[in-house]
Amino acid sequence: MATRLPAAASALFPGLDPDPERNLRLIVRHTAKWLRCECAALGFSEEQAEKIRFRAAFRLDPPPSPARETAREICRALLLKGKPYAASGACPPNPRFRSFLAHPVLLDGRACGALLALASRERRFDEEELTLMGFLSGLAASEEGRRRAEAAAQRLAALEAAIAAVDSARREATSREDYLERCLRALPGALRADGAFFLAEHTGARAPLEIRFFPPQPGERPTPVTMNGTLEETLRRSPENRRLAPGEPVILEAKATLPRPLFARRGVKAWVLSPLGRNGRVSGLLGLELRGRKARFEPCWARVAAAAAGLLGLGLEEIAFREGIASLRQTVREVVEILDSEHAKDPAAEASPPAGEPMLLEIERSLRRLAESVRGKRRFAYRDLTPTEIRVANLIREGRSSKEVAERLGLSPRTVHTHRYNIRKKLNLCGGSKTLRAHLCAME
Repeated sequence: MATRLPAAASALFPGLDPDPERNLRLIVRHTAKWLRCECAALGFSEEQAEKIRFRAAFRLDPPPSPARETAREICRALLLKGKPYAASGACPPNPRFRSFLAHPVLLDGRACGALLALASRERRFDEEELTLMGFLSGLAASEEGRRRAEAAAQRLAALEAAIAAVDSARREATSREDYLERCLRALPGALRADGAFFLAEHTGARAPLEIRFFPPQPGERPTPVTMNGTLEETLRRSPENRRLAPGEPVILEAKATLPRPLFARRGVKAWVLSPLGRNGRVSGLLGLELRGRKARFEPCWARVAAAAAGLLGLGLEEIAFREGIASLRQTVREVVEILDSEHAKDPAAEASPPAGEPMLLEIERSLRRLAESVRGKRRFAYRDLTPTEIRVANLIREGRSSKEVAERLGLSPRTVHTHRYNIRKKLNLCGGSKTLRAHLCAME
């Protein structure tokens, strides 16, 4: 059965034929003379996790002549990759646009969409614009993508409400157990199973975690408390464990576990019991393992662990756009309306490939407006800060003193003063004419 192009791609490029083979020949004819591009895989790093969360990278090279095989490989990847949601197409032979790149975009943990990058010879999009375009293309690729984005926005609003409730519980709790109980009550029912990102925010844990596998020591019998799955499923779904027998206990040690004071009881250590995603990220369960003496696992701690079970399973776009999605939604709708407009769906003859140029220009202008609308916001203003400096800056902006910041993050006062100095330096805040908190509040 032939793979048909999605509606968004057909709207963008009316000259494309729904049949893959005929469309392939059309694209090769249009691109072989001048195009040779390479789509690089999405790359992740811990530093980017706190800033942008994901990025897209690409490079353009002058084409050899002929470049038929290169164009054929590119087009085949565009047409057949990224099921069940994908967008594909090719740039008309217009000298203004030197490339059209399609790239899978992770939306809610799945590849559903494409990165539409229009680059001229004189200008290349920076990382922020590529990130925003990746998010836009994930929405524009399909109706399903738009529904997922709306659902993500609703969950983000619920998470923000949960964070506010936890802050209130922290002030009103009379003991640690009372505080944990109040945290559990603050969690909406839907978030108990899906995840509790606020736990990472308030305990300093970083998600997703990097893990390594190792079997238990002789005579050691781990007793994992897992949620939403079993250890057998972990063994079966993790490619690194394919040599282990089903049901054989295995421990996944996290480099960054939930720190004190959440799990500070003697004999209890936090572990991640989870299958690995294709990109090496943890996407699964949070468990507790009892080591050493047999400690009684109190119901209160078990319920806290259950609430945090989906800590690492949140969709990437929920983390990446947790602060900026509200301001982006209206602009996203504008670009989606352009993609779905009648002008884009008008048929164009194959002999007139530049017929889609006004459409491309309008998309480029919309994306430029989008980048300008978020430039200068706090999320991008923090792009040069480390994850710890971001957390310190957020607490300073809330009016916390250095002593309170140190207690909240488990740092020494001297370390907090060092972070404050580095933040002022990176934000170009010289002299004493303006306080750091006033400057951070002005960046809102």
